[in-house]
Amino acid sequence: MIKFSIHLLNISILSFVLLSSCVQPEGEGIVTGQIFIIGCSKVDDYGEKPDVKMPFNLEANFFVGEPILDESIQPDSHRLDVRIQKSSNQIGDVDSLYIQFGKVAKTAKLFSQRKPVPVGIDRNVKASLSLFLTCPDYFDGPTAHKTEAVSSSCPDLSAQEIDQICDNINYGEIANIYDPAPPFQEGHSCIILCNFGNAARGEDVAEDFAVNYGDTISGIFFLSIHSSRIIYDQPEICNDGIDNNENGFIDEDTCTTINAGGFVQGNFKIKLTRAKAIVTFP
Repeated sequence: MIKFSIHLLNISILSFVLLSSCVQPEGEGIVTGQIFIIGCSKVDDYGEKPDVKMPFNLEANFFVGEPILDESIQPDSHRLDVRIQKSSNQIGDVDSLYIQFGKVAKTAKLFSQRKPVPVGIDRNVKASLSLFLTCPDYFDGPTAHKTEAVSSSCPDLSAQEIDQICDNINYGEIANIYDPAPPFQEGHSCIILCNFGNAARGEDVAEDFAVNYGDTISGIFFLSIHSSRIIYDQPEICNDGIDNNENGFIDEDTCTTINAGGFVQGNFKIKLTRAKAIVTFP
């Protein structure tokens, strides 16, 4: 009897572990662009050489938003993690665009003011592209960050232009699939939000603002991507004619070849849905 009870308990625990992570996502969107990955697989690159980009389509069909609540005594650092991916497999087994809103109140304030949201390693919002299916042997990002080709992460838009953009989105579609779609251009790294939970245009946003399950987030994005090592370490880049590490020498012998780059763009509309647990055996 004891062994039988333990066996049932083990089955119950296993059932909960396997099924409690099941998610019924509610969303739509698209992720396309042009990228290159050197060392994409053991035999191939994605693109012929650095800066020769190939069309890319994530073929997104699974959309998840996960609010991460600050549980301190005076909560003011609520977060939101978003995944736009191909298939419902775990993130380590799929191609996925991962966006992290570090402090949602900061983002909500930009949304209220009808301002675009910059994305980058030094920004409140960060993003990265995981390519475990397309490039199973590449593990160096790529990470979103603006390039020197533009002066700002986001285009300069009026409140009216942002409203017009949001009024005309067809989620899951994009006019220029592989070419930069207006109002963005290569070098930008930016999100224009059209919904962000309960945040409202023109209204004040509290420091403890949070996005919760049941809320909807939506918008369009353009992300210039690079090898994360290039962004963080700022090494000397071979044959680019620039003193990247600012040591007084240009293109010295000890230099790094850029092994990833390009851009992804698209849109998303996601209703944040809590993972559903299955009732276990009594």
